[in-house]
Amino acid sequence: MTDAPGLPSAHAKVLERAARVAGVPVAVHRVRGASETLAAGWGGCAACRAACASGAGKAACARSRASAHPLARTLGGPVTLVCHLGLGCVAAAWPGVPELMLTFGPYVPAGEDRGLAAELRRALAALPGGRVPGAEDLAALAAGIPRAPYGAVPAAVEWTLEELSRLPSPAAPPSEAVEAPEPPPPAARPPRGAAKSKPAGADFDAARIALAASGGKWAEVRAMLAEAAAARPGTRRARNAAFLRRLAEALAAAREAGGDAAGAWSVLAELSAEVEAGAPDEDALAEGGARVLRAVKWPRRRPQGPRPRLQYAPLNAILFARYTEKVKLSEVAAELGESPAAITHRLQRNFGLSFSEYLACVRAEKAKPLLRRTKASLAEVGRRVGFPDASNFARAFLRVTGMRPGEYRALHARPERRRK
Repeated sequence: MTDAPGLPSAHAKVLERAARVAGVPVAVHRVRGASETLAAGWGGCAACRAACASGAGKAACARSRASAHPLARTLGGPVTLVCHLGLGCVAAAWPGVPELMLTFGPYVPAGEDRGLAAELRRALAALPGGRVPGAEDLAALAAGIPRAPYGAVPAAVEWTLEELSRLPSPAAPPSEAVEAPEPPPPAARPPRGAAKSKPAGADFDAARIALAASGGKWAEVRAMLAEAAAARPGTRRARNAAFLRRLAEALAAAREAGGDAAGAWSVLAELSAEVEAGAPDEDALAEGGARVLRAVKWPRRRPQGPRPRLQYAPLNAILFARYTEKVKLSEVAAELGESPAAITHRLQRNFGLSFSEYLACVRAEKAKPLLRRTKASLAEVGRRVGFPDASNFARAFLRVTGMRPGEYRALHARPERRRK
């Protein structure tokens, strides 16, 4: 651990424990304007040390962190970014002390390290005056980068923020103290009979925007983003912050629908830095939001083949009664008095499906009326038909029907619901 004279021991213990639990380096920087100072750190990464051996590398590392700071302060939670080396990091503002920024990482999501050494070589070669290690050293640098399960590091950051919020905030130096703005005057009561205006962003539909983006309907996406950017929740700064929060909601909806939004968070962080540095108008905000959503990667849509005929009556009698549960082939085979191999062979021969694929077809059929007739969220519909995880539900429904759950719901929505 580095010296941390500005951090009380209780806070330092929380961060040291967080670094051990997450298995990634943790750093605290005190940010003042465009400059930052390292306040404390736990753990390290040889690849980062190699990159920061030059002034250009240190500057690139600082720029990567700085790109996420405005968005982290706006959202009040963890923001995932991809640094100049192509590695994952998570940034967050210290609760109650926005000039203190936490950075967890770098790390690589488990199973996503293919070609990592080559990626490091390209990133190091791009630094002016940087030295590119040999092949063996690059392989060692790549092997030394922490691996973490997808979503584990942001979860560790959320826990850390909760723990820090229970402790007294570390005092900021007097030179960095910021005057609290005066509270705005109470809003005048509108005259009786005046039209009531909707709150800013009341009509914002994150799932609808994610659905339009997944289908490449960019004119529709920009129109919805322009409407969100036109909302006036007070000052321009408040409007911009509200717009960025809604974009974050759209990315969360995209991930729930099966999109890969990991790279899009970094683009959102860049947009946040641009917004803070300038004064974009509504068109610029909408265009920036579209750029963020274009960074979401969607799985290739498979052409919809003939609908599987679920005509295996003895099996259906069991699955239709138990599709909401964890259904095992061995248990079903015992109930039918057949061997698992015989059931598997019959399903493959007659339907071209494995047991798990046949079960997914049953669950998808049960999900369709829920999507058409209820307003339950996609995650709730998935849980009702046996998918505890929303992303697994989205992928399975896409494989069976050729469209995502949100697309199916939009396609079968009543005309009056489509207009809303």
